[in-house]
Amino acid sequence: MINKLNPLYAQFFQGTRVERILHDSSRKIIYANQDGKELQIETKIIVGADGDHSTVLRSLGARKIDRKHYAGALRQYWKGITELQTDIFELYFPKSFPLGYL
Repeated sequence: MINKLNPLYAQFFQGTRVERILHDSSRKIIYANQDGKELQIETKIIVGADGDHSTVLRSLGARKIDRKHYAGALRQYWKGITELQTDIFELYFPKSFPLGYL
């Protein structure tokens, strides 16, 4: 996807960590760190594709979690389990989890 960026309209800063974003009605100022060098980038548009714990969403005040409809998941690998039935899949949910979680 990076190769599809048109350099006339966008810049890609690989290996750069966004520290914070300040904004007003006309611009956004991104403060970032690229290999120890501090960057200040001014832009009108930001595309935030940085996942669930997004720095972009947090900085712009758009990260709101409704704790009534939020859950986490955990995957574990075990060794030494014997007499395991391999033809079934079991999930255990506390009663506090909403129905339809999956």
